[in-house]
Order: sequence, then structure tokens, then C-alpha cells
Amino acid sequence: MQHTIKINSVLKKDRISLFCISCGIGVPGFFIIAFSFIKIFGFFPTHSGSFLTEKDFPFILIFTGISILIGLSGLLLRYQYFKKILKNTLSLKGRITEINKSKYFNEYGSALNLSINYEYLGKVFNKVKSVPDSNLPNVIRKGSEVTVLINPKKPKQFLIADLYVPEEINHSEKK
Repeated sequence: MQHTIKINSVLKKDRISLFCISCGIGVPGFFIIAFSFIKIFGFFPTHSGSFLTEKDFPFILIFTGISILIGLSGLLLRYQYFKKILKNTLSLKGRITEINKSKYFNEYGSALNLSINYEYLGKVFNKVKSVPDSNLPNVIRKGSEVTVLINPKKPKQFLIADLYVPEEINHSEKK
């Protein structure tokens, strides 16, 4: 049974996209708060104990503008990358060969590296996809067969479809 994967569900689970969104929205939001605080109280206290004042407005505006540009540019690039995969998609079966904890993690959670094998036009691809451990459905384990979506023009570009389909649907199909 084929399920449609919407690009929004992919972007919501992609860490790079989330970082770009926080650059484009979070940083300017913080500086709007700082700007308002400076206008009301005449200063904004920083973590180091110093203060931002009105003379810092050019820096605040430049930094905000740069963060918006970086965030929106990065998000646009990720959107185009996933759009190409989802638009020109070819569905293949792949197998999870390993699941390892990533060496990169922070206080917000850890990541898992999923090693996956899939074959296209007689060539076997061994790829690794890093996903937050909170996004891993319970049905994906070492040795599991998963649906892989690839861009036929660039078969190294892939998505593991089972990460973006609701777990209830995923689980009922595996039975």
C-alpha cells in the first residue's frame, strides 16, 4: 500500500531544517524582545553582565538580517532537496543493517545512525542516515525491511519513507 509523504512532515523531522527555521525565526524573535526591552528600559542585560543599549542597534539589525538570510536560504535549499526526491521518487525496498548511537548528541536528545542497503539498477548502495532517536518508529530495527525513496537521477539521494509515515499505518502493514 502506497502512502503519500508530504514535504512538511519531512522538514519537521529534519534537524538541518529545524536549525534553519530557528535561525530565521528564533534569532530575530530574540532580538525583537531585546529591542523592545532597550526601548522600554534603556538597556538589555546580557549573560556576561554587560548591557546592550541603543548604540548596539546597528549590530542587532545586521545580525538579525544575516540570521534571517542564512535561515531562509538553508531552508529553501533543504526544501528543494527533499522536493526533488519526493517529486521524482522511485520506491525501493531496503534493509536496515545497523543502528548505532551517533557520537553527536546534546541536551535535546541523541541521534541514531541507521545503516541501510538498497539496490538500484544492479548497484548496491550502502548509506547512513542520521535521525533523532525520538523519531525512530518502534517497527524499525536492525534487519528490518524498509521503504526507501530515491531520486532516480541521483540514486544516492534518498529518504527512508517509514520514518515519515505514521507508526500506526507502518505497524499494520508489517503484520
